[in-house]
Amino acid sequence: MSRETLQWLNENTLIGFTEKRGKAWHHRQGNDNHYVGPVPIDDVRKRLFNWEAEEQPLILGETVDDADGDVMALVYPGATVPGYKAWVHPRTGEVLGVHKATRALHQYEPWLLDTLGDMLDDTLQIGTAGLLRGGRIAWVQVEVPETIETPEGVKFRPFILARSSMDGSVATTFSRSVTNTVCDNTMAIAATEHGGQRITFRATGNSEVKLAEARDALGIVYTAADDFAAQVAALTATTFTERDFDKLLELEIPGEKPEFGAKPREVTQWGKVQEKRTYMRDLYRFDERVAPWTGTAYGAWQAFSTYDQHERKIRSKNRVERNQLQVVKGQQDRVDRDVLGKIMELVA
Repeated sequence: MSRETLQWLNENTLIGFTEKRGKAWHHRQGNDNHYVGPVPIDDVRKRLFNWEAEEQPLILGETVDDADGDVMALVYPGATVPGYKAWVHPRTGEVLGVHKATRALHQYEPWLLDTLGDMLDDTLQIGTAGLLRGGRIAWVQVEVPETIETPEGVKFRPFILARSSMDGSVATTFSRSVTNTVCDNTMAIAATEHGGQRITFRATGNSEVKLAEARDALGIVYTAADDFAAQVAALTATTFTERDFDKLLELEIPGEKPEFGAKPREVTQWGKVQEKRTYMRDLYRFDERVAPWTGTAYGAWQAFSTYDQHERKIRSKNRVERNQLQVVKGQQDRVDRDVLGKIMELVA
């Protein structure tokens, strides 16, 4: 089940460009959080970021949520905890995070919205924005409105993602990625001469100074299309044989054939490994989201990216929310870098 209620998602996430990406899974007729075009910046300001977290002393005896969302009961009521503070939602009174007293508070509106606001024009607009986990996590995604197609037939939309959190689970970060529109995958852009793809800001006392640096650094989004197109060209020009793909499967789906007389559990586990490897081979060779690039390093990456975001078994019943949270937390980027690294080692 989703950790967010349908009501929360429809009131606290804004989805733009629905003609291109479709409506979110939680959309219900009559809700007004979906937009045919871009999400207006004023709507993000009024509907999502119209509040500021308040700093309060941490009182022993209060019951609060820690950074992992687990309940932590404190004892000795009436005394404050030296060196610590709580960030509280001003309307609900809910504790959003517990931190050391030296940690700076990154409010969502100035950090995520005002930072991006000066960049918005006809060529760069808000695609999505939202709050998760009661306001503990927030993001704003700015993207180009039109889809780009490379000579190799890869269609994508570059975006820059700004995200932060009150509970410490997500650092205040600005990063660039692309949406592969063929398979609706988020895919990483490798660092190039234009610079890296991620800028993270520590929650220290000089936040205002670093906020100005963030505005300058966000210019990297304008190079994202060229960098990703160059990455696609290089990967599609790199031959990746069937033997290479089998070696990649062994690295990503490890397992050894059990010897005669092995325990039933070992036999069962080996069967699962074989089943998953077979599934990946079929995905790589025949799936329309991958097959056009079979035999190239890009095709191998596309296969594992598509599997991870759309085919892998997950605990949550809501794959869209899981994928969004994985992108916001930077986990998808790490998965991409890991697979790409192994692919390039095999062809080196």
